[in-house]
Amino acid sequence: MRLPLLFGSVLLLAACGGPDAVRSLYPDGTVMAEGQTTRKKQFGPWTYFYPSGGKQAAGAWDNDKQVGPWQWWFADGTAQFSGTYLAGGLRDGTWQAWHASGKLASEGSYRFDRQDGAWRYWHADGSDFASGSFDFGVKHGWWIKQGIDGKPMESGLFVKGLKVGPWTTWTEGIAKVIDLGVPAGASAAWNGRTWVLSGAGLSAQVRFAEEGVPDQLTLANDGRTTTQLPAGLALFKADLSTLIPAVGVAPAPLPPVLPTSESTPHGLTRVSSPVPPSAPIAPAAEAQIELPAVGLSPTPVIPTVLAKGDLGNADMLIRTYTNGPDPLADDEYSRGTFGVKSGDPAARALLNKMLPQTRFLSSTGTVIDLTRLKKPVVVCLMRGFSGQVCIYCATQTAAIANNYQKFTNAGAEVVVIYPGPTESVPAFVQAVQSLRKDPPPMPIGLDVSLLLVRGLGVEENLAKPTSLIIDTDGKIVYAYIGASMADRPSVEDLLQALRKVVK
Repeated sequence: MRLPLLFGSVLLLAACGGPDAVRSLYPDGTVMAEGQTTRKKQFGPWTYFYPSGGKQAAGAWDNDKQVGPWQWWFADGTAQFSGTYLAGGLRDGTWQAWHASGKLASEGSYRFDRQDGAWRYWHADGSDFASGSFDFGVKHGWWIKQGIDGKPMESGLFVKGLKVGPWTTWTEGIAKVIDLGVPAGASAAWNGRTWVLSGAGLSAQVRFAEEGVPDQLTLANDGRTTTQLPAGLALFKADLSTLIPAVGVAPAPLPPVLPTSESTPHGLTRVSSPVPPSAPIAPAAEAQIELPAVGLSPTPVIPTVLAKGDLGNADMLIRTYTNGPDPLADDEYSRGTFGVKSGDPAARALLNKMLPQTRFLSSTGTVIDLTRLKKPVVVCLMRGFSGQVCIYCATQTAAIANNYQKFTNAGAEVVVIYPGPTESVPAFVQAVQSLRKDPPPMPIGLDVSLLLVRGLGVEENLAKPTSLIIDTDGKIVYAYIGASMADRPSVEDLLQALRKVVK
C-alpha cells in the first residue's frame, strides 16, 4: 500500500512562521489524511480516513517518526491495532490486535520495537491459538499451539529462536514426541522425568508429570532465571515412553526426525543446518524453520508505509544505490550525514567463510535453498522493520530490482533477506513497489529468528545492512557491512565484484 500523501490532491494551509496544515484528498474530494508538517517533516497529530469517511488510523508524528499512542480501525469502525511508540518510532509497551470479528487476536509487550515477554494469540472465534514468551525479538521459552477446534497442535521449548529438546506434535489426534536435539555448544540429558539442557551460556529444565504431561519449565539465561507453569499444558498429553527412560538409565540418542510433507499446509516444519562453518562465524544450531501464522505479531504500518519526508529523498537514494554517490551533489547523503563511509572493517573477517545459514522461508511461503541454485548468489541483508519501513532498505531494494536483469545476465541470482517478524514483509514490499510501480522480482527470504544475522555477527537493532556474494562452493567471496544505516554498496559496486567471481 502506498503512502496516502502520494495520491490525490494535497492542500497546504500555511501558517506564518509556524507549521503547515496538510490535507490529502481522494480523487472524489473526500479527505484521505490530515495533519501538519514542519520543515517538510510530519509533526503532531495525524488522522487517516477510508474512502467511506471512517477513520483508518490516528496518532502523532515527531520528525517523521510515529510517537505516542496510535490506534487503527477496520473499515466498519471496529478496532484493528492499538499500541504506543517511543521517540524514534519504536514500538514499546503493550500492543493489541483484533480480528475483524471484534475478538482479540493478539496481546503482548514490545521493548525497543522487539517483542519481549509473554504473548498470547486467539482464533477469530475467541478460542486460544498460541501462547509463549519472547526474549527481545525471538521466541524463548515454552510455546503451545492449538487448533480452532480446541485440539492441541504442538508444544515445546524454544531457546533463542530455535526449537530444541522434546517437542510434542499432534496429527489427526495422534501425538508424537520428537527429540530435536540442542543448540551448538550445549548438551542435554534426561534425569528421571526431567530434561536438562546446559551450555552455550544458558540452561533449561523441563519437568514432566507421571502421566507424561510437561508441568514445569525453568530457564536461566544471562543471569535471569524464570520458572514457568504455562496455562493449558494439561491439554498436551503424550506417550513419552520412547524418550523418558527409567531412573538411572541413560537414554539412547535419537536421530533427528524430519516430519513428512503433510505435517504443515506448506510442507515444511524442519530444516537441517549446513556444515558448521569455521571461526569467526558462530556455527548455526539445527534450524527449525516454521511457517508463521498470519497476524502472529501486530505490525500496523498502514496507512503510512513511507514517511512524507522520506519520499522526498527516494529518487536521489535510488540513483545513489544504482551508480554510487554523486561527487557533485549537495544533499544530505553526499555531505556524509547519512551517507556511504568506508564500511565496517569486520566484513573482511567474513571472506572465505561458509554462510552460516543457506535455507530460508520466502515471503511467498516457499523455501529458498541457496545451495541448490548452482550459481553465485548476491545476498542483501536488510535492517528490518524498526517502527516503520526503512527508506534506505526500500530504495536499495528498488535499485537492485530495477537492475535485476543485469545480475541474471551476469550468471548470478539475487536474494534479499529480511530479518524479523514475517508480518513486516508485506509493508516492505509495498514500499518498494510504491517507488518502482512493480513488486521486486527477486526472491525475499525471511530471517525470522535472526539466525543469519547472529551467525554473521551483524546484529544491531535488528541488523546492520550487509551485502555478500556467495560463490558456487558456498563461500563468502565479497562482504560489505554498512557502517551506518545508509551505508550500502551500489548496484555497480556489486556487479563489479560479481565479474571477478563469474569468469
